[in-house]
Amino acid sequence: MIEIEKNQGRGNAVLTGFAHAKGKYIAYIDSDLEIDPKYLQDIYSYLKQYDVVTASKFHPDSKIETPLMRHLSSILFNLMIRVGLGSKVRDHQIGLKGFRKEIIKPILKYLTEKRWLFDVEMYYLIQKKNFT
Repeated sequence: MIEIEKNQGRGNAVLTGFAHAKGKYIAYIDSDLEIDPKYLQDIYSYLKQYDVVTASKFHPDSKIETPLMRHLSSILFNLMIRVGLGSKVRDHQIGLKGFRKEIIKPILKYLTEKRWLFDVEMYYLIQKKNFT
């Protein structure tokens, strides 16, 4: 078990877990379980083909129900990041992501954001390295 003494944000908690991860693939799911854990198997399957796999509330087959204001703010936030940073990711802060260990571990040392925007910085760096 990994224990973090002082709350330093969601990003810090996830990145601490990444730093301690031992497997070939590293995935995480938010504890609110907005995304059904059954999709971890899909993440694993796709990681055999891609470097990074991200769930998305915006996929046409998505069945996640969120309050209207949260949904609209998420659309606006993701649009700003896509336009502002040229990101190809459709849903930056979705609570289910997976990575090949060999690509995410080296990226960790460059991350400076440890709170709720860490995903954006992480995807930005991953995209700059041309990972799939």
